Amino acid sequence: MEAIVVTNRMVHEEVAEILVVLAEVVDIKKNINSKPSCQIYGKPGHVILKCFKRFDVNFLGPYSDAGSSNVSVSNTQANISTGLNAGVPSVDGNWYFDSGDTNHVTAYMENLTLKSADYLGQERLVVGNGSSLPIVKKIDINNAFLHGDLYEEVYMTQPVGFVDPQNPNVVCKFTKALYGLRHAPRAWFTKLKNFLLIIRMSVRSTGGHCLFLGQNLITWSSKKQRVVSKSSAESEYRSLDDTASDILWLKSLLQELGIFISSAPIIWCDNMSVVALASNPVFNATTTHIDIDVHFVREKVIAKHLEVRYIPLEDQPADLFTKPLSALRFHNLCVNCSPPDDPIHCTTGNSNCTIRNSYGAFPDRSTCRAAKAIYPTSEAELISAVAKATMARTHMKVGTRTSHSVPKLMCPRGQDGIVISTKYLDRVVEVDVAAKTMTVESGVTLKQVIDEAAKAELALPYSPYWWGLTVGGMMGTGAHGSSLWGFGSQVHDYVVRIRIVTPAGPDEGYAKVRTLESGDSEMDAAKVSLGVLGVISQVTLKLQPLFKRSVTYVTKDDSNIGDDAVSFGRVHEFADITWYPSQKRAVYRIDDRVSVNTPGYGINNFTGFSSLAVVERFMEEILESLGLVHGKCIIGEIATSFLSNKAYGLTNDGISFTVYPIIGYQNHIQASGTCLDTGCPWDPRVKGLFFHQTTFSIALSKVKGFIGDVQKLVAFEPKSMCGLDLYNGILMRYVTASSAYLGKQEDALDFDITYYRSRDPLSPRLFEDIMEEIEQIAVFKYDGLPHWGKNRNVAFIGAINKYKNANAFLKVRARYDPLGLFSSEWTDQILGLRDGLSIEREGCALEGLSRKGIQNDNPNRKKNLKFGIKSSSNTGRLDGDIEKESNFPKSFPLSRGLHSNTHTLRNTTVKRLCKHATVRGEHAAEPAARGLGLGRIVGSVLGSDLRLN
Repeated sequence: MEAIVVTNRMVHEEVAEILVVLAEVVDIKKNINSKPSCQIYGKPGHVILKCFKRFDVNFLGPYSDAGSSNVSVSNTQANISTGLNAGVPSVDGNWYFDSGDTNHVTAYMENLTLKSADYLGQERLVVGNGSSLPIVKKIDINNAFLHGDLYEEVYMTQPVGFVDPQNPNVVCKFTKALYGLRHAPRAWFTKLKNFLLIIRMSVRSTGGHCLFLGQNLITWSSKKQRVVSKSSAESEYRSLDDTASDILWLKSLLQELGIFISSAPIIWCDNMSVVALASNPVFNATTTHIDIDVHFVREKVIAKHLEVRYIPLEDQPADLFTKPLSALRFHNLCVNCSPPDDPIHCTTGNSNCTIRNSYGAFPDRSTCRAAKAIYPTSEAELISAVAKATMARTHMKVGTRTSHSVPKLMCPRGQDGIVISTKYLDRVVEVDVAAKTMTVESGVTLKQVIDEAAKAELALPYSPYWWGLTVGGMMGTGAHGSSLWGFGSQVHDYVVRIRIVTPAGPDEGYAKVRTLESGDSEMDAAKVSLGVLGVISQVTLKLQPLFKRSVTYVTKDDSNIGDDAVSFGRVHEFADITWYPSQKRAVYRIDDRVSVNTPGYGINNFTGFSSLAVVERFMEEILESLGLVHGKCIIGEIATSFLSNKAYGLTNDGISFTVYPIIGYQNHIQASGTCLDTGCPWDPRVKGLFFHQTTFSIALSKVKGFIGDVQKLVAFEPKSMCGLDLYNGILMRYVTASSAYLGKQEDALDFDITYYRSRDPLSPRLFEDIMEEIEQIAVFKYDGLPHWGKNRNVAFIGAINKYKNANAFLKVRARYDPLGLFSSEWTDQILGLRDGLSIEREGCALEGLSRKGIQNDNPNRKKNLKFGIKSSSNTGRLDGDIEKESNFPKSFPLSRGLHSNTHTLRNTTVKRLCKHATVRGEHAAEPAARGLGLGRIVGSVLGSDLRLN
């Protein structure tokens, strides 16, 4: 492989060689009558060759050089062909070959002079000032960089075996990379040698740290250590000592300023040995040589003045200052240095705002706007904000600091409304140890509740697994954990008092505070409010004495999962099941309460909630675009094996997992979410995970039937659910019947399904029809209740009719907010008060915005459908019901057509227009409450011709 670069070594007699080498760059052909027009500009130490694109003149005649006699160049003929146009980039139609002796060529351009003599119809090649002339020289690409800094443009011929047959004469532009370092002779390493002497290679380690105050990076350090360390652990231990000194100095400074930090500062270290060394008071043979002063950090940890925790290497932001990183990891760590953005973004102060959820997009990908955002810091300010809006009849919605709801629950009606954020309503008001209650403001996060309760040796018995939720958010959507014991796993069932600010009339100052106690009928409406009753100010939770839990994960095949799912939750208090249908196995979480005297200090840091490099999403997009189903299966198995080996984020001692069972305090086991301090996998600031979430609860009496239907789909297309493995399969959690009007209606199993979502709303997904079928049979056939804070539009169709106390809730809403100021288009739609829940537009079926199908615009589509099962008179059933015959249900052969050969919709020309999708066939008039299923999706593609052999 060769490269071409201009150098400054040439004698006058070598002028002809310029054209010879130039021919290889731009495809100049010899022995043609017409010639190119080239001019050489020059100055001592710097020369430029400039060639015009097409100028058919003779390249003959004298040229002059200061202090030298004329030299004639003859018998050199060439013609510039179309290779110039195709091969070499140009500026204003000209090509420049630069000697590169100076750093800034343009600085000399004004002083370069073209010295030409009179001529008759001929162009003369003239050389200006300069004792030497340039030459276009061939050099080995492996040592090109050793000739000096490559300021000039360098080109190379296309590599053998990679020649573009359409453009064989096009050349490649050489990027200025240090390629081939080990191939170049040592004698050429002068420049590199000087560089290495400057940086002074040594065996001393470079340590560094970055120091955060709250969520703000305030200082960082990176320096070589004073001594040579015998191991990486010793090196990082010394860095830990330096970090501890800086932290304690900053803490002392804050105390001098009257700012006191009650909790011990935390140092995050990416070396498990160092974390253990910092807390182990015993010296051993490998640590006795370390200087005594370095053990300063150990004394502070034992005295509980500091806390050292482990952080995975890929999440360590200190690496930004101590190590060379790839561009991808550098970008991710930069994002991780700051927590997730506020979901409310305003252009002018707190006005003209846009609102998004933490995932960066709502199900319909619309933009949510508000005229103003208000951030009250107390109940008095909250009352004032509601009163002013009520007086002006301005629509309002409540927002949280992270906004983890998938649907548009934060969006006010229209674009002139306001959003009231609970971001600064984040105080723990009171912890009553005797009564075992805690009163908090609605903006307090679950993590704060857990931590503050633990300080009083109390615990919230059941909670969601994600501690980034706020108390108000959990009350608005009915968030829950997993249990069939006691009052169940829903947080709102442990609420004993609520203070809620609602609109009021002029005689009450346009806003009032309502206090609801256990036993009040209106309390059952406020427990799951969807944010339409007002703004929750304070919540009082009933707690229990702090206890420990014992957790063991057991993996089984899924042959009996239908029966197990019904009974497993009755046997173990905190049981859940993670199901991998394509792998035909399930992971059972055996999780029970144990005595606080049981030894163990286990900690939960679920890896699904840790910060994530974007490479996983990148790989999935590649597999989706290429239709590589088998690749997704392989990656999925790797991902699940990794989680299993890591005990799904659980550790026995906060550092590593060694053996089951893992025993730890409730506050350390019940939830996790450390990525909130850095960046979560779904953070829209990076191209990380982007997904749909379909979450519904099915009555325990119907669970076995639903699971059986899913297993039949897997038997039909074994690889159809490999994509779920990348999102930790199907999480199955237990919930109990609740007194809340919009809570669970009976004991049920909640299915949480997360799966790939394309950033292009018109791009189909691999085995999309299978996932659509699961969603529709769950919601329409098995009367699944959607999670209010998750799901796509289609899951909410007719949902309000499944709640027996829906009318009672609407009556409370009318009494609390008669003007509907806290209601929006979205809440009116899911409460059945207005149309518009089903959106019919291009791509609506792909995004789950409508239950209608897809319309075919390819007349050859029917010919491409190849059914492996011969259809009978029942083929094409559109009700989506799973038949009970021993053979595979006759309503599903159509799905095989969608996956035949390509296993994807992507390679077919399908026009996704819901407004043209009409369901036709013998069962088109089935009741809406029945499962629509895949039959309806494909039915609109095939029209009335459903019986194909």
